Amino acid sequence: MYIEDFFKRGKLTAEERRDLRDVVSCPYLPTKARYLADLQEAGFGDIQFDDVSALWAAFTAERAAAYKAAAAPIASLDTFYSTVASLFAAGRLGEEECTKTWLDD
Repeated sequence: MYIEDFFKRGKLTAEERRDLRDVVSCPYLPTKARYLADLQEAGFGDIQFDDVSALWAAFTAERAAAYKAAAAPIASLDTFYSTVASLFAAGRLGEEECTKTWLDD
């Protein structure tokens, strides 16, 4: 199984926690260790966790700038894209690519 997801790379500010919850719709943001433990507790093994935060920081910054420059951007999308880019730029929000296998009992 393959997924991409956010994880916490450092201590978040109160504003970052609020933005994750209210703008990004991400009320739960585990650390890498907690994320891996959650997967193992759910029955997954052979977990390959790759930190692609630098790629996502660049991508989200470019996406936010391009959208802001677009003709007639929608305010809510502009806020979302800008918020995600800011969170990655601060360095405390991470992005991972993860492959794993369901373990049979």
